[in-house]
Amino acid sequence: ARSLRRKLERGEGLEGPMRRRREEQGAEEVGDILVVKDEPGEEDLTVMRVWAKGARGGEPRRVSWDLLDFYHRPSGCTSMSRTTAFPCTIVAGFIATGRFNKPGVNPPERVGEDAALVRDLLAELRRRGVEYHERVARA
Repeated sequence: ARSLRRKLERGEGLEGPMRRRREEQGAEEVGDILVVKDEPGEEDLTVMRVWAKGARGGEPRRVSWDLLDFYHRPSGCTSMSRTTAFPCTIVAGFIATGRFNKPGVNPPERVGEDAALVRDLLAELRRRGVEYHERVARA
């Protein structure tokens, strides 16, 4: 992780940021993911920001979720595996219990349409040591 931090400080080894935009029903979502190339076997980290712009209670709002996650030494799990596999297994549990029951193939944004599911997903990620920090601001 130390060499990753040094590379980030020097601006080296970066493939991103990659940006995804989606506009639907007056709302705009953007996700920024910083992908860092590193040496095989070295500890990794994940940096991510997801934001959505829309209205809440008739007032324009911008909500963002920031993540900074590191390699988990006790388990030997990479940050990338934790930040991708954990959400998948949590949502698989939602599907298995019927909490998420939309038929067909669903993009992750479908889970985001249900505030209670998002709250529970973030709580379960937090329980597993992956914590997003939410900020709400006027747009």
